[in-house]
Amino acid sequence: MKCGICESDDIQKLSVINQNGTSNTRGNINSTHTGGGLGFGSGGFGGFAGGDSSSSSVNTTTTSDLANRCAPPAKYNFKGPLLMGFLALIAIFAFDLFVQLDISGMASLTILGLVGGGDYFAYKGFNYNKTEYPVLMRAWFRKWHCNKCGDIFDV
Repeated sequence: MKCGICESDDIQKLSVINQNGTSNTRGNINSTHTGGGLGFGSGGFGGFAGGDSSSSSVNTTTTSDLANRCAPPAKYNFKGPLLMGFLALIAIFAFDLFVQLDISGMASLTILGLVGGGDYFAYKGFNYNKTEYPVLMRAWFRKWHCNKCGDIFDV
């Protein structure tokens, strides 16, 4: 198999390039701190000592530019509909305040818009992930990259 543009046989599947260009790094950092001191005051001598330890974990994913270019299609992200639902919930709990401020009609429309918008975008996301995303993934698995000219093509 060869590239249709430059006739090179130096080609790779997008999935292989993406996997080879992505790395995960995990680790732990631990440290211990100790200290102490002496002092003199109106009450006499005094001393103190102390210590503590801390730890943290690191989880990093790095991806090369070529691996990003050859990345698979992304699934729909539901952050928007979830945020709209959360804001609608806050507005519902604050509805008494809106009534006191005499803006209950505007608040009702806002809540209705947030709930309706969240439902609409959630429906679109579920539909995309169920119907369009699998088609895009199958097409992505058929694509190849020419390492000479950079063309991406189907087989």
